[in-house]
Amino acid sequence: MQKPKKFTFIGFIKLIFKIIVLFILGSVFLVAVYTVINPPITPLMLIRPIEGIFQGKFVGIDKDWKDYEDISPNVLRAVISAEDGKFLRLLFFLF
Repeated sequence: MQKPKKFTFIGFIKLIFKIIVLFILGSVFLVAVYTVINPPITPLMLIRPIEGIFQGKFVGIDKDWKDYEDISPNVLRAVISAEDGKFLRLLFFLF
């Protein structure tokens, strides 16, 4: 009969490393997939109905994807500026 493995510091470091690698690979995979297809649902679309339940309101999921050509360039710039106002001036990197 085999002895159960002891939990060691090296084993813990290996576990953390595997989790980090899986997270990075999963993120890269989802970015690659979502460049080809529109995401069917986003985390925010899941959070809003749950918030509505706690507030006693019905909040449904309603989405209508638009092509970039159908959106004003000013709206795209506003979204980028809301996230990081210096994005376009810093060559896409913050030094």
